[in-house]
Amino acid sequence: MLKIFYTNKKISSFNFLKNIFLQYFNLKLTEKDIIKSKTGKPFLKNSNLFFNISHTDNFLIIAVSDCETGIDVECLNRKVSFAVAEKYFKDEYNNVNELIKLWTIKESLLKFFGKSVLTDLKDIKITNNDIFYKNEKTALKPFCLKIDDFYITIFTKNNYMLSSTDVNKL
Repeated sequence: MLKIFYTNKKISSFNFLKNIFLQYFNLKLTEKDIIKSKTGKPFLKNSNLFFNISHTDNFLIIAVSDCETGIDVECLNRKVSFAVAEKYFKDEYNNVNELIKLWTIKESLLKFFGKSVLTDLKDIKITNNDIFYKNEKTALKPFCLKIDDFYITIFTKNNYMLSSTDVNKL
């Protein structure tokens, strides 16, 4: 199972997560139900559900799965720091949209592993549709999609049919 929920409403990540788990999974969450790994990745205490959160501009998205997951979203119209791009993406992109796509792939993979974007981003290389993390080829494949002006990448251990819900339309 892999479900994504997204909104462009002004709401805190925790309140959005809490509402999603109550409405769709019949779980009433408190802040004490969410704990963090040694690397800071949040997960649910005493649950077989996994989640990951990403946001950019006015877009908030949550992936919920029955296995580890990582998600990232970026706005295709955002201003890009080419100094950062040169540091982490040298020779990997030809235009801004490719750079944003690469960023979401790398960040969502790091979030899947529970690693830090600030320290581990340089450890991911993408060549010929193969993804290497710390020079080891990963069997994980990204699931990429576009919603409006937002580019989203999701990593999960299993290949699932994706179910998405725009909570603004409920």
